[in-house]
Amino acid sequence: MIERIKQDVDRLIATPFDDAQRLDALLGSALGPASEQDGWRIRQAAQGRLAGLPVHDITVRTSADGQGARVLLLSFDAGEVPFDGAQWPGAMPKPPRPNAPGSTAYWEAHEGEATVILGLDAAQQHLVQLSIRQH
Repeated sequence: MIERIKQDVDRLIATPFDDAQRLDALLGSALGPASEQDGWRIRQAAQGRLAGLPVHDITVRTSADGQGARVLLLSFDAGEVPFDGAQWPGAMPKPPRPNAPGSTAYWEAHEGEATVILGLDAAQQHLVQLSIRQH
């Protein structure tokens, strides 16, 4: 399952995040119109699919001036995606942040010009969030 997710993540990394139609096609989502907030252009969709799995709370943030990073965030249903860090080549484990209440462990991978964050549940057994940051 993680291998399929990685393949889809690689396709997403190669897609400009300001191209909502291509993202919708890749994610099977329906991103809403862009809104501006704190220097970001934000599009959201309630649901979609990644590697054949349901995803929800999809958010795409691009800098309003077009110069900064672009970020895609999405969530998986709890308990849906078992995760063992060895499944994602080059990913490094990161502990929960002690100054952030409710923070959980995650894995970080650098894929070309992008950073992928693989957020885990509290038991560190399942993938629950995924973030891709294009630099």
